[in-house]
Amino acid sequence: MSFMEFFRWLASLFSNRSGGGTADNPLLVDFTTETHKVTLYDDIEFRVETSPRGYYENIEISLEGMQNIKIIQPFDKITGTMVIRFNKRSRNANEIQRIVAMDGETILKLDITVSLMLLFWRNHAGRANVCDGERFRNQCAIRMGEALELSDISLSTSRKVLRRCHTEYDGYSSHKHGKVKGHVLAAQELANWIKTQQGIFGKRQIIHSKAKIVGRSGLLFIRDGWDTTDHIDVWNGEALVGGFDSYFDVNYKEMWFWDVY
Repeated sequence: MSFMEFFRWLASLFSNRSGGGTADNPLLVDFTTETHKVTLYDDIEFRVETSPRGYYENIEISLEGMQNIKIIQPFDKITGTMVIRFNKRSRNANEIQRIVAMDGETILKLDITVSLMLLFWRNHAGRANVCDGERFRNQCAIRMGEALELSDISLSTSRKVLRRCHTEYDGYSSHKHGKVKGHVLAAQELANWIKTQQGIFGKRQIIHSKAKIVGRSGLLFIRDGWDTTDHIDVWNGEALVGGFDSYFDVNYKEMWFWDVY
């Protein structure tokens, strides 16, 4: 017995044949992935199910029309899985990438959106200090700048635009390494720079309450919320990754928001 024959026999022992398929004529019954909103640059596994289980020889996967993807693992006709990396972000929930599984009789489609905000969220340190906590008590700009650079956003390296820990103080040259070009110190400076990058972040919006951005995701800047102190953060539609809900109740001068899906 070949490995393929053994695998099919073993799978058939546990199969649920209620779907109507047989070993000679298996049916495609499901096509799944963990989530339909995936993080930019992540490797995403897709899986098909057949009835009986484990019969994948007749399954074909169509990637027609998909853009800026990398096939990490071609469709495996033993395991019924495929792994794809998505290298192009969706600008909104309507900008989808569609992957199709078919067996000659059944066609199943998955619509995927690719989120840049989720990448920012994952690369953000939350409320942890990432630079010298004694010298830099307020680290929101430090965390946000690091999250952007770890997400392959090329921030300005000009001191006239963004002051960083190593440009303003001795002893931080080691903080300029890899993608992180030193830690950005001022939330206002970072927000001003983001405002100039409409190709990446879209147009800045001035909002007046949390209610305006519930259900939307993006970047939030609170100007002069604590006297002259600001805050900048990632917002997922419900919460801030590095701040608290009470921040919306402070007597701020302005709130800026950029929709980032």
